[in-house]
Amino acid sequence: MDPRSPASVRAAVGSVLAAFFATPPAASYATATVQAAYADTRSTGVLVTVRSPEVTFTHTFPAAKHTRYSSLVAAVRRAVAAAAAAGEPLPPTTFLVIVNDGSHPRAAAFGPARHWRSWSRLIPAPLGNARGAGAGYGTELTGWDAHVANALVPSRGAYPWAGKTPRVLFRGNLAMQTHALGTCNDGGACRRASSWRQVARGVAWAAAAGHPDVLDVGFTSASAGHSAAADALSGAPPTVPPVPFLEQQGWRALLVVGSNQDWAERVRPLLFLGSVLLLHAAETVEWFTPLLRPWVHYVPVGLHFEDLVPAAEWAVAEDAGGREMVARMNALAEGVLTEAVMVDYWADAIRMYGARQAAADAAAAR
Repeated sequence: MDPRSPASVRAAVGSVLAAFFATPPAASYATATVQAAYADTRSTGVLVTVRSPEVTFTHTFPAAKHTRYSSLVAAVRRAVAAAAAAGEPLPPTTFLVIVNDGSHPRAAAFGPARHWRSWSRLIPAPLGNARGAGAGYGTELTGWDAHVANALVPSRGAYPWAGKTPRVLFRGNLAMQTHALGTCNDGGACRRASSWRQVARGVAWAAAAGHPDVLDVGFTSASAGHSAAADALSGAPPTVPPVPFLEQQGWRALLVVGSNQDWAERVRPLLFLGSVLLLHAAETVEWFTPLLRPWVHYVPVGLHFEDLVPAAEWAVAEDAGGREMVARMNALAEGVLTEAVMVDYWADAIRMYGARQAAADAAAAR
């Protein structure tokens, strides 16, 4: 894919969308199935009904409860309006959108991320998030291009490569998750986590310990979270001061720790910044994730952080390679992660969903 070519970007994004749509069973698109799934997900789901040029958003929660809701409304309305204006109205469609961090309803549904490979019915879609807007990492759809142009891209100039601290930085909270890292992956038997050392960020900290020359992993807060164990945080490292989002570019590279249970949703804005990204190989997939290539746009890190140290050593020592990787990462972000591409994604997704729903409803009626 050439991120400078709109045609190339559209083709690549279309291939990603087609792959996502290939996994839900045909019957899971049926209107009756969607409506039944909505009844099960009323606290986190929005039932969207498209009757071009009108769109209806049905939900039982206050609109302000979920910080992705406003972006969903803006994206779908823009997609429907653009298609109607072009004389190619979107088909009558009823679909479910999950607006919390994620779940796997029994119907084909859209959501911010597919957190497990087994979530075959969840179709990742661009759902911006107002959360973090004040800190610089919000992803609200409306105003996204302006945020990129006025805040993210210009910030790179304040942190020239030669002046960056030659280490890999991670800052974030330490919150106990429900399951131990890796126990649920690939259909495994999930095991409850009883210690901070068993969750993703704890494992990352342990892997980084003893290597302060290349890794600076610190927690800004700690919480027992979902754990019922009274001593879940026993022995946890002292907390450290946070580093503001844009100021993290003062380090040569940034570690992104994310599994299904501690997804930070910051990869999108990070791709516009000026530091190398080390991405944790969790199963979480956002709508643009398949377009990222390891060792082309980012440095991959294994699920259990078994290769964190050599990855960090490369990111710190590889001067020319690091600069080139950041340039490719930025080019992809600037060509793909735009309001226009995201609205087009929604329009194409609704068309594909509508066609499958019509076929499923016809099959059910026979």
